[in-house]
Amino acid sequence: MNEWGFLIDENLERQTAAYLETEGIRGEHVSSVLPGADDFDDILPYARRENLMVVTNNIHFKPLSDDEHEGIVIVYNQRLPTWSTANALFRLVDQYRDRNELRRKEVLDPYVE
Repeated sequence: MNEWGFLIDENLERQTAAYLETEGIRGEHVSSVLPGADDFDDILPYARRENLMVVTNNIHFKPLSDDEHEGIVIVYNQRLPTWSTANALFRLVDQYRDRNELRRKEVLDPYVE
């Protein structure tokens, strides 16, 4: 595994995390590790503890300042197929190379082919 890791929010497909794992990128799905979790009380602290970026289509994460999370990837296209989401995350990782460059918010949609 490399230093990249993503926590896939419950509003996105579980299979996305599995696709990430097949390429050596840590992927966890909220429903597997924090079922029924609250976004701010449970998900963000877990992601910070585990050094995971949250991948979500919940735009209520957008107003957070960069010091409140380990990185948030917002997916606006809610009809995006699972494999397209994973492929876009692979492209995002290739774009940045260094995990520390992406401890902020990023929109995934421009990385979708």
